[in-house]
Amino acid sequence: MRKSIYLLLMGLLLYSHSYLSAQRYVDTVNVVQAYEVPVYEIDSAQKQAIINMAYASAILQNAEVWTNLAEKNFPIEVDVVYSKYPANYDNWRTNYDKLLNARIKNLIELDPVFRAVDVKWNIVIQTNCKSESEAKAMFHGIVIKYVPRTLTIVSTKKATTPAAIPAVPKEFSSAAAEAIPNPRTLYGGDVSDIDDIKGILRGELIIKDSTVLTVLERHPEWKNSLIVMDWTASMYQYGAQLLMWHRLNLEKNISQVSHFVFFNDGNEKITSQKIIGKTGGIYKATSNSLEDVIRIMSKTMDAGTGGDIVENDLEAVIMGITQIKDFDEIILIADNTGVRDLKLLAKIKQPIHVVICDPENDFVNPEYMKIAFETGGSLHTIGEDITNLAQLSQDSPLTRASGRFEMRDGQLIRIGKK
Repeated sequence: MRKSIYLLLMGLLLYSHSYLSAQRYVDTVNVVQAYEVPVYEIDSAQKQAIINMAYASAILQNAEVWTNLAEKNFPIEVDVVYSKYPANYDNWRTNYDKLLNARIKNLIELDPVFRAVDVKWNIVIQTNCKSESEAKAMFHGIVIKYVPRTLTIVSTKKATTPAAIPAVPKEFSSAAAEAIPNPRTLYGGDVSDIDDIKGILRGELIIKDSTVLTVLERHPEWKNSLIVMDWTASMYQYGAQLLMWHRLNLEKNISQVSHFVFFNDGNEKITSQKIIGKTGGIYKATSNSLEDVIRIMSKTMDAGTGGDIVENDLEAVIMGITQIKDFDEIILIADNTGVRDLKLLAKIKQPIHVVICDPENDFVNPEYMKIAFETGGSLHTIGEDITNLAQLSQDSPLTRASGRFEMRDGQLIRIGKK
């Protein structure tokens, strides 16, 4: 019988003590509950990957159990399981707070998908142990419950490593960020200006969502990319993730980006002034300087924050294609609301990888599906990569909350409701 931990214990476990001083990894995952059980019982009827850890250790002994499954499966729930010994916190010789933090950290480093808001985390503490030997005999580790991904994943390739890439400013380095104690958690709507974004880079603030970071880390084969990003107010938290990903690449002397293009849908123009193809509010940045990217992001924010539900996505893509010649991939990071200038799609001949942010209840706006499908590109959410577009047919349609779709004569057709 499960026994709920009292509020005091949960506060002790999740939000206090020194295990959070270097990096609050528990704040970067969706912890649903912490509870005690006499002995943890594994449900053999459910699809799950079991990663073993030794007593008082954070080492993933058999990480390949998950890595062998990751390409075709998506985690939905994670149990972090360990024993409570000694029962009295004051008698602990091992700092179990730091140990829990390290266990979460190691799983995230194994696969960033575990940071997805859709993945529920449980902290499970076993109590039926009166001695250290009894505690050591209990299961310690991580149980990952998963479901199959619904569509094909693109195979990955090695990323190239060019020569000299400017160093990341010390202020924004990942090492400096990890040294910040007690960062504050921000939610999507709380990221409101460039200072918030700088705070996230410095480690003073953290965000729950990891859509952009997860998708980009999943695709190292996207090299020399032109990244076009909606930079209206609803997208600021996702832009911070883009910078975190780019920072890590620069620190590793890896460059996967040729240029960035940010658009704000018209520099505060009113809707009647936003002419298709001439809406404006589009700014580009080179990729070899993190400070330059931040500066252009700030300039784009200062010039306008959007205001309409739809935006000039394709105008921004076309500007990037025409003004920036040296790129191999196009990545569009969009907010799933709508496209002002979909009629410009016929002018784009290169494939576009569309990264969708915030697809609530599995709803993906059909306009972004159309962009990915009709350019021969791909569609990506935090949980899956939809790449087998040419195979969509009457016998094998794509089903989403937004409807059922198939390809006919090179065009994406909505054939009915889900």
